[in-house]
Amino acid sequence: MPLVYEHWRPDTNECFYVGVSIVLNGAGALKRANSFVRQNQYYMNIVNKLKIAGLRPIVKIVDYYVLPESAKCREKMQIAFRRALLKDKLTNVTEGGDGTVGYKYSPEQIKKYKKRFSGKGNPNFGKHWDDEHRKILSQKSSGENNHWFGKKRPEHSIKMQGKNNPKSVAVIELDSGKSFLCRKDAAEYYGISAIGISKTCTKVQKSVGGYRFAYVNSVEGQAALSRNKGKK
Repeated sequence: MPLVYEHWRPDTNECFYVGVSIVLNGAGALKRANSFVRQNQYYMNIVNKLKIAGLRPIVKIVDYYVLPESAKCREKMQIAFRRALLKDKLTNVTEGGDGTVGYKYSPEQIKKYKKRFSGKGNPNFGKHWDDEHRKILSQKSSGENNHWFGKKRPEHSIKMQGKNNPKSVAVIELDSGKSFLCRKDAAEYYGISAIGISKTCTKVQKSVGGYRFAYVNSVEGQAALSRNKGKK
């Protein structure tokens, strides 16, 4: 059933996020409340800081509701209440009740948050991880501590790889003019990284393994296709 929840910092004993789950299934609603991944960099900064310290947010359920609309209304009230007390310590970027889908930061907000989390405002400012600290972090995410340990990738996920994925985009090697239905096929053919191919297509890097790529539907890709047809 729909519910409103809060995430608290165990190191400062303060609320830093108010959320709502409108999933009608009770287990699904609780799963959302106990998830600590959000498309909110300010929220994630705090979660990552706690993780480094070996801590995790404390989940507090504010209340349960029958109707999603009631839960959304309470979320707005709770955000307003917490913001009045905590000011900028609350990481919610909206007034609540609508989520963050399609939300765009104003220039003033961008400037404000850049200033807030730059320099000494950054939680990692002045910190340098020594070899011992790196070793501890590695151990926390290795072997049985890794969240993928002992798990197998779902069959439906395996079937959605490469060209079977409806979101896959065809790519072309610019020098040879050879095209592929997806990055995975191109990577296997040339024995290179699929991520590297993406980076060359988006101009993050010039080439990967000595090869240059572009998306087939791009201007550069269409030009390469035309040149290849001309050779034939």
